[in-house]
Amino acid sequence: MKKREAALLVSLFCCISMAAQLPVLIQQKWNDATTAETLKRDFKLWRQKGVTGVCFDAGTDCDRIALAARLAHEAGLEYHAWVSTMAQKGLPREWYTVSRMGLNASEHPAYGGENTTLDPRNREVHKYLVRTLGQIASIKDVDGVQLGYARYADVVLPQGLSTYYGLTMNGEFAPADYCYCADCTRIFQDATGIDINSVADPSKIAAWAQFRCDALTDLVNELCTVVHAQGKKVGADVYPGPMGEAKQMVRQEWEKWNVDAVYPLNYNDFYAELPSWIGLATREEARVMQGKDVAVYSGLMICGDWERKTSETDLDHAGLVPSQMRDAIVGSITNGASGIRLYAPAGMTETHWNAFAQAMQEARNAISDKPLSRTEAEKAKAEVCQDFLASIGPETKKILKEHAVHVGDRTMRLHWSTFGEAPSDGRALWISLHGGGGVEYREDNIQQWTNQWRLYQPKEGIYLCPLSPVDAWNMWCQADADEFYHKIVLMAVAQLGVNPDKVYILGYSAGGDGVWRMGPRMADNWAAASMMAGHPGDVRLENLRNTPFMVWCGAKDAAYQRNTLDEARLLELDSLQREDPEGYIHGGQIVPGMGHWMMRADTAAISWMEQYQRNPYPKKIVWQQEEVLRPSFYWVSAPQKELARYKQVRLHVEGNTIVLDRCDYSSVTLWLNDELVDLDKNVKVVCKGRTLFNGKLPRTRQNLLRSIIDREDTSYAFPACVTVKTN
Repeated sequence: MKKREAALLVSLFCCISMAAQLPVLIQQKWNDATTAETLKRDFKLWRQKGVTGVCFDAGTDCDRIALAARLAHEAGLEYHAWVSTMAQKGLPREWYTVSRMGLNASEHPAYGGENTTLDPRNREVHKYLVRTLGQIASIKDVDGVQLGYARYADVVLPQGLSTYYGLTMNGEFAPADYCYCADCTRIFQDATGIDINSVADPSKIAAWAQFRCDALTDLVNELCTVVHAQGKKVGADVYPGPMGEAKQMVRQEWEKWNVDAVYPLNYNDFYAELPSWIGLATREEARVMQGKDVAVYSGLMICGDWERKTSETDLDHAGLVPSQMRDAIVGSITNGASGIRLYAPAGMTETHWNAFAQAMQEARNAISDKPLSRTEAEKAKAEVCQDFLASIGPETKKILKEHAVHVGDRTMRLHWSTFGEAPSDGRALWISLHGGGGVEYREDNIQQWTNQWRLYQPKEGIYLCPLSPVDAWNMWCQADADEFYHKIVLMAVAQLGVNPDKVYILGYSAGGDGVWRMGPRMADNWAAASMMAGHPGDVRLENLRNTPFMVWCGAKDAAYQRNTLDEARLLELDSLQREDPEGYIHGGQIVPGMGHWMMRADTAAISWMEQYQRNPYPKKIVWQQEEVLRPSFYWVSAPQKELARYKQVRLHVEGNTIVLDRCDYSSVTLWLNDELVDLDKNVKVVCKGRTLFNGKLPRTRQNLLRSIIDREDTSYAFPACVTVKTN
């Protein structure tokens, strides 16, 4: 085989991140009974049970670490030195955080015991940790350094723990809110002009929360640089859900950390959740790290004295009992975890190990990379999609019940009406965005929202009007808007029988501003879009190649030059369609004699849009990054670290050949099915006359799982993929 062909095959197999042998790591601590002999015994046992590595806490004692690392290697295990980063004892008093109550954590730790937290902004703390972790990373047999406790104390406790401690958490717990030392408050005031000590409720100051998040991120990334300089890997213990709990509870924005692996502490008992919750948490964690080349190891707590566990809320015996291992492990792996980490295996009985072995085998089968026929792949896709919809049942039922979507600390209320009989291929979803914007009074936007309820009436479908969670001109296109719309669609598909290829977005005035932005930005989500009386700003239209788009504006709607700018964008769409006649379907009107209110002339958009359905597999794609960066578009993905505004990918399909006409990335991943190419034949990828790949691509269940985890869209579950380097 030629060297280039061999390299291409290596690239192909490397694009599959879920290895046949799933990594399993153990977290264990050196204690008074630990000796070289006990280490040899434990390491041998764990290796026999299928464990591949250890995250071992020997403190900062380099002699102990060197011994344990050598013995782990002799047993065939990876060794990651677990270090308690921010929770330390016996260091200078001024290095520690100070609570909102003015108490030093070295003397009065929150909740007692272990929360003696260092100040991540203190330069002496930086120097100490850089020196300490650098020494540990230099030890020969250490494969990586594990950052334990890289966080502040829990300013909000998970529900299970707050109940256990007899605390009612109605927001942040002031005695656990850090750091209010003189240096931190002064630096914050210099940067923002806000004296946080004079603020009645500091938890309401978003910049103050971000200030602490940034301090932690800066420290972690400095430590990553030090460890990486030794050629070693860095992992970090993190709280679940970077979009929610981690940031709010302990100031971790771990999606911004330059680590090689994260170990979310998916300890369901702490959150008063069943083991099925672990899969949901893992899916969010895996999605956030999509395209970042960061492994996600689901951290599972084992209940040692499990026969005495009386209930799910018995935190005196927290952790998984043997009968719960299956849901925890299979749920983690099938929702995107790269592997598993068990804490702490010393408490695992033989019953635990047997349940562990069965669960791991089921997980391996679930993500099998065994090649499938076309018929087998279609069956596997149906199963994977069914399992996915079942897995999102609890969270989508919550949205359905509350008529609200939560992203981070923001809430978007929902109102919907149902029109017509449900067709056999599923209902349509109409997301209708209200006007208003940066109003003086919240009630004004609420009035705009209720007006929107009655503004349009489709013949069929779920007509859904969200209430913007913020009052701003750009309220519909802020950085978290994508996640809000995504969750709305998930709920509608899982709970209201919506066809994901029949989702439409429209909006009036400020809602039209939002459609101008979100139409192109999320073009691969929409069947069609219509903008009414909005302002286009500097939006680019290239992404609308496969998304029918309407523009409606009154000819006399001169405020902010809406009329002339909207007319110019209609002409731009005309030009794009002349250059590409099969794309850029569009319509609309600059309505003569009309101002901002068009007397319902724009309602014609509804019947125009409903004639279209989304084509999730277009054979020509034009993808340009907008102000909010997205790692995937239709069936193409780009490296997360290379994403930047205005970067483009342009490609088209000719038979079984995919032609990259333009690619501004060093590599792209192409997700494929038999609607795009014939996977029973060789698939060829070319760019500027160079052949980047030419060969067979196997259909696998693993690819179906990977793609649906990344996209959370049943139309984007693909049985095959190939990653090609473009330079």
